[in-house]
Amino acid sequence: MSAEEIAATDNALLEDIARLKGLPVGKAVPQLPGSVLYPVSAAAEAARLKAWDEALKTAVPGQEMPDATIYVGKYKPRGLKWAMREEFNVLAAPEDLPEGPRTYVDTVNYMAGLRGWNGYDGAGYAEDLELYEVISRGAYDGKWIIPTLAILCGEGMYSEERTGNNILAHKNKGAFKDTFNIQAGTNDSHRYWSCSRGYEYTGMHYNVSLFDGDSPLSFDSERFSCRPVRLVPCT
Repeated sequence: MSAEEIAATDNALLEDIARLKGLPVGKAVPQLPGSVLYPVSAAAEAARLKAWDEALKTAVPGQEMPDATIYVGKYKPRGLKWAMREEFNVLAAPEDLPEGPRTYVDTVNYMAGLRGWNGYDGAGYAEDLELYEVISRGAYDGKWIIPTLAILCGEGMYSEERTGNNILAHKNKGAFKDTFNIQAGTNDSHRYWSCSRGYEYTGMHYNVSLFDGDSPLSFDSERFSCRPVRLVPCT
């Protein structure tokens, strides 16, 4: 919606409110779409939320969403003896993290420094347990994260976390097609980091090859690609 359209909508709302209250009709302050200086009008925000709600109700893997992210599927974090009540829609970035491949630590640090990348900031969670702890206390705020092993390939740390909707399964669907490194090469860019740590080992995280689906533990000093994702609570 353009600034002119937003202003027109606001002015119409102000006129209706003024007439109901018997007050003089005022004019809205001109707005910039997405501006941090002025709030988005109530009508524009309502329209945006409605579009999101409708998109999530009917989304299929590989579908481009209203914010240009790509729908992966639903995900519910689970462990060997626990399961979160929360279920999430997983939305992937339309591209890999820039300037990769990187070591795991460099990937975490780069994620933490993201500001407005593809519309959102990044979170520097060093491992999946840190992400789960943030989710459990209701503090996760929709930032980009390094995906868990289950989100990447459907095979979680434990069998309970398996999911058919994952990046490996949908890498060639819809808007995902031709956006990944899926050819084996000399620099391992076809391997993608997960935030799932090898709990019996220090300095190692799981990664997934989008070439053949291999998902080993590797030392954090290896250099792999990363496809950030966001989690949006299911309603």
